[in-house]
Amino acid sequence: MASLGRRGFLLGLVLLAACLPAARAADALDGFADALRWPDKTETAKLEFSEERTFPFRRFPKRFDGQMYRAPDGMLAIVYGAPANIRLVIEGDKILYDKGDGKLQPLPTDGADARAISDLLRGDIERLKADWNSSLENGALRLTPTLEPIANEIKYIEVTTDHGRVQTVEVHQKNQVVRKYDFGELTWIDGAAAAAPFAAQ
Repeated sequence: MASLGRRGFLLGLVLLAACLPAARAADALDGFADALRWPDKTETAKLEFSEERTFPFRRFPKRFDGQMYRAPDGMLAIVYGAPANIRLVIEGDKILYDKGDGKLQPLPTDGADARAISDLLRGDIERLKADWNSSLENGALRLTPTLEPIANEIKYIEVTTDHGRVQTVEVHQKNQVVRKYDFGELTWIDGAAAAAPFAAQ
């Protein structure tokens, strides 16, 4: 976990909510509501993503690949491949962490981390309106945190769309680190493949 950083990883996780086909952003968050709403299906959703992290003190960015899974009951799993090899399972406001040994352990978070993740992953527009300011900037949706613990870490988040789907999400942190997420194909799985991301040894 040291290579990612607990808080840094959680801030990155906040962004993964913006992963479904995008709505018209005519009224910022109101227009973005459909983008945060998962389709009502009996299969588990699987979304491919890549992440690039740019640091002010590094010449070259770090890159990671992973998948996000959403079960029909609302549970979520985030799986990073090599070199991170990290898995998180989110159930309600509880976050479980697997450092690569298959065991899921509670991941300590402060209230602001948990609230931000809960707001975005559930598409809770009313709480998002309470916790974030939203605007349209050059065609992108910009979210600026209003909660001080989050604002101390994040300057703003920007989301771009292409052909009716979220294309990229960028988080601009106060420490000048920028995380860019590119989202790929959304597919549907069932059976053992659907159960594996949520399973504990």
